[in-house]
Amino acid sequence: MSDNNENSLKVENEKENEKQIFISTPLIYSLPLSELYQQPIYLKLDNLQPSGSFKLRGIGHLCLQEYKKNKNIKEFIASSGGNAGLAVAYSALKLGLKATVIIPTTSSPIALQLLQKLKANVIQHGDVWADADKLARELAKNQDTVYIPPFDHPDIWHGNSSMIDEIYQQYSDKSKPAGVICAVGGGGLLCGIASGLERVGWVDIPIITSETDGAQSFNAAINAGHLVTLDKITSIAKTLGASCVCEQAFEWSKKRIIQSYVVSDTEAVDACLKFASDHRFLVEPSCGAALALLYSKKIEINAPIIIIVCGGSLVSIDFLIDIQKQLL
Repeated sequence: MSDNNENSLKVENEKENEKQIFISTPLIYSLPLSELYQQPIYLKLDNLQPSGSFKLRGIGHLCLQEYKKNKNIKEFIASSGGNAGLAVAYSALKLGLKATVIIPTTSSPIALQLLQKLKANVIQHGDVWADADKLARELAKNQDTVYIPPFDHPDIWHGNSSMIDEIYQQYSDKSKPAGVICAVGGGGLLCGIASGLERVGWVDIPIITSETDGAQSFNAAINAGHLVTLDKITSIAKTLGASCVCEQAFEWSKKRIIQSYVVSDTEAVDACLKFASDHRFLVEPSCGAALALLYSKKIEINAPIIIIVCGGSLVSIDFLIDIQKQLL
């Protein structure tokens, strides 16, 4: 085989790898929510990503970029007891690499099982994410390993922005969207949405964010006018549990219209159960935070709205019902 043919094959393989790490997801019209508001409500179903959440977009993109820069990489190292860890494990599997995910000892058994199903080497360490992350960074100092952060990286934001490119192509309503609703944890999704809206020319469309009370680091930052570190995460929406939102997310709040809301754990869980009944999809309370803005009628809607169904794999119907009973 000639060098040119080998290079062409290499390029095609890389393109195929990128396609396979994350997928294009549907944008669908929600009849139940549209009837509730008498306005068109559209769902961007990133819960259908192979790893179970939107996290695969940004983390998959970052993993691929790191692999392209250094084909001698053998292993990705990450610290997450949630969806970021699953996205790293899935990306490594697709690229033929190893993944080690360090999770706190307090992580759910579901997280451990799902990571192991994706062939990840799982190490349980420390009581909180910061302890696990410290070990992950230490292990990633070897030349053939790369540390993959959960949300605070430009390549992650760029990967997440791909959902806006898709929405721009999929959206068919005659009226421009009046807003894009999303949940906020560390801010990686928000950064991707903001940069994506800028790229497609929807600069005047507000982003409407939602967090649960007890995990509202972005809302706290907006109210304070500077980054705020929460003393602890008290919300049951643990995958929103970044004690401090990333700086870039806060910077976006200074540059464009972002409306920040906070919902209760009860409202988030109730929204998950209503969403499951209405649409036959099961999502985490972190995603329920965004859905709660609609189901609890926290906002007024007078024009089409798009909501990012960010997903989440660490959930079951029994878990949601049990939490709902505990919150009564």
